[in-house]
Amino acid sequence: MPKDAIYTVTEIYPEHLVLDGNHPLAGIAIRLDITVRSVREATEEEIGRGTAGTGFFKIPSMAPGNDLLH
Repeated sequence: MPKDAIYTVTEIYPEHLVLDGNHPLAGIAIRLDITVRSVREATEEEIGRGTAGTGFFKIPSMAPGNDLLH
């Protein structure tokens, strides 16, 4: 098991226990209130990677299994 992962004990039995390896925020709706203050053109590298590489959010061009971005 990865040492840097977070595990939560969800059930305890005499012979074993159950670990939950999901992210602590998995399944919780997060509502963000943001303001876009400026926009710039993407560089060729960013276009090729599909991300600006600043942070962990990546917006896919299309929703999986659908032709609409949601």
